[in-house]
Amino acid sequence: MRSIRLFFIIYPILLSIIILPSNVNALTTLISGDYFTGDIITTNNITYYIQGSDPKGGYNKNYTSIQFINNQTAETFKVKFNSCKNISFYEFCYIDNYYNFNKNRTYEGRELEPSIKIKVYYHTPSIQVKRPIILSFDRGKNNYVTVNFSNTGTGSTKIEYFETIPSEFSVNCNYCNNNQIYYTETIGPGSIKSFTYNIIQETYKNASWSADYKYMFNGKSFNGSFYIKSTVQAPYIIKESISSQLIKTLGDSSRYSINISNTDKSATIDVDLNVYEEKAKGYEGFIKDNNYYIFKGKLSPGDSKALFLDLDTSLVGYYPIKSYLIMKISGYTFNHDSNINFTVKPEPLGVTIITDKQRINSSNDPINLVINIANNDPDDAYQIIFGTINDQEQFYIERLNSNKAQIVFNNSLYLNQPFIIVNGVYKTMNYQELKFTVIQNITIDNMPNYTNKAYANISSLQNISQNFTQLNNTGFNNTLIAYNRTKTNIIQKSANNSQRNAMKEDVKKDFLTNMFDSIDNFFANLFKKK
Repeated sequence: MRSIRLFFIIYPILLSIIILPSNVNALTTLISGDYFTGDIITTNNITYYIQGSDPKGGYNKNYTSIQFINNQTAETFKVKFNSCKNISFYEFCYIDNYYNFNKNRTYEGRELEPSIKIKVYYHTPSIQVKRPIILSFDRGKNNYVTVNFSNTGTGSTKIEYFETIPSEFSVNCNYCNNNQIYYTETIGPGSIKSFTYNIIQETYKNASWSADYKYMFNGKSFNGSFYIKSTVQAPYIIKESISSQLIKTLGDSSRYSINISNTDKSATIDVDLNVYEEKAKGYEGFIKDNNYYIFKGKLSPGDSKALFLDLDTSLVGYYPIKSYLIMKISGYTFNHDSNINFTVKPEPLGVTIITDKQRINSSNDPINLVINIANNDPDDAYQIIFGTINDQEQFYIERLNSNKAQIVFNNSLYLNQPFIIVNGVYKTMNYQELKFTVIQNITIDNMPNYTNKAYANISSLQNISQNFTQLNNTGFNNTLIAYNRTKTNIIQKSANNSQRNAMKEDVKKDFLTNMFDSIDNFFANLFKKK
């Protein structure tokens, strides 16, 4: 039976996986059986008589050795008990002796004879072949492949090795005829032989081929083979980076860069690069076409091209940068697409709900509630902060500077649902609108008429696109009523609130009008569906 062993070797020029085919066993069993004095065996057309020798005596003679007598030449050699003797390519072994009750045997009709257990082995060569089967090349560079042969058996043999390498390569060695390799050598027991050939990848085409070997011994043929794969290194190096992928302060600088290098030693690369980016405020090395930044040009051997985008980080969000690169060289085309991103994420507005109790008996029991709004961002202020507390109370802050906090509610509240929900919106100093929702559960022991659906309206201000199709008619009407009451109260309070009056009239008017118009349209469309 043949087995496979794997080895990993890193060559200075190429990464290779080495495979070792199994050996033919060094000793092959030819004879194994029980014999008596006077029996004969035949190996390699030579007949031997077996004779027990040097008995210890007793009922079982217990031969301490046996003799093998050549029937043709009368030459004799002795093998001691539990040992072997090497004769030419054969190993004669005296394994055991015992009385065999199934074979009553007498010698000259007088004495019982013991059975003699004998084995004869045949010596054979055992060849191991090592070579890399996975190759990685740089086009045009010299690479060296070494094939090793070792004989771990007990007989000599002649090895023959054949390999035909594809035309994409140039090959040179003492045993090479163009791209064909033929190596032959006689290898004795314990000997190691090897040869090396030079190989150069001339193209950018990956290839595969096979190598075969065989050897003969005593009229028997043994063989093996390798399946070889090669890859060629791309003729370019691409480096992409963003100086800061997570921007925590609005407006902080961040730059995207891409560098393309031609690593080929002799050929020019044609480059066609398109980078898609919606949030660039400046660029270097590109030509702009809408949201695409384009570079087309040639890179001579060893040349590089660096291109840059200055990113707009004024708005909160997640922004991908997609690049599409086509390179052509020596009749081959390479494609390289990538997707890199950056995120603008300042510290969000913090909302804290503080209550004097977590459990009440019924909705008639008031709960003392404090709502605190905090701007934990170390750099940016937020403005036009307003929201609702359940469907009962509203709050508004014109501006909240960085690292500042403000209590927007400090009073008792009656709950008609087992939670407190604070929904709100606020704007960055660039007038980008952001939203927040904070919920704290409260246990109400006696609330038999409560349903989740009836109070789904509370989250409507969190996300205008929320799906209300699951509401029943009562829940939908309550939503509309709660919204209209919230809208009216906010408008009334904004007219009477001194902070509100301090706002610029155009900002106040535009902001409220746009916000309520969008919500009005939502409920109008939803009502039509009902």
